[in-house]
Amino acid sequence: MVLPEEQATEYLLMSLRLSEGADMARYEALAGMALDAAKLEDLEALGLIAVDEGRLRATPAGRAVLNGVLRELLA
Repeated sequence: MVLPEEQATEYLLMSLRLSEGADMARYEALAGMALDAAKLEDLEALGLIAVDEGRLRATPAGRAVLNGVLRELLA
């Protein structure tokens, strides 16, 4: 059986590789908590992610370092 936290992590790992990104409400429902707002703000200020209309997307610069972006979001 896959734990909800594992499902949430897998969802984020896979969806940030896609141009449409992740539905933040779906991630929150799977994880039982929202992503850290301060981390989102920091990564967005660095130009690595974009958050709009409830979706989280990796920018072209963020895709180049996606493993680091994911590590920061999931830490």
